[in-house]
Amino acid sequence: MNWLSLRRPDFDFWAGIKTRWRDMDSLGHINHAVYLTYMESARVDVYQQLGYSGIRKEQEESTILGSMEVNYHFQVNHPAEL
Repeated sequence: MNWLSLRRPDFDFWAGIKTRWRDMDSLGHINHAVYLTYMESARVDVYQQLGYSGIRKEQEESTILGSMEVNYHFQVNHPAEL
């Protein structure tokens, strides 16, 4: 599937993110590292919708994110809604 053709209905979950002033670099672009924070927020939203906190309590199991890879295709300028 071509990633340019993907739309919201193609996904089971979608988290809308509004950029913040502090997310920008000196050229007005969203800083590349901020996208990882956006993905972290979306991951927490998924957990909440599933009724799972993601925080280890008494059980012996928990989830971790062991690796992440990002391919940047376009720049984003603030303000924007992703």
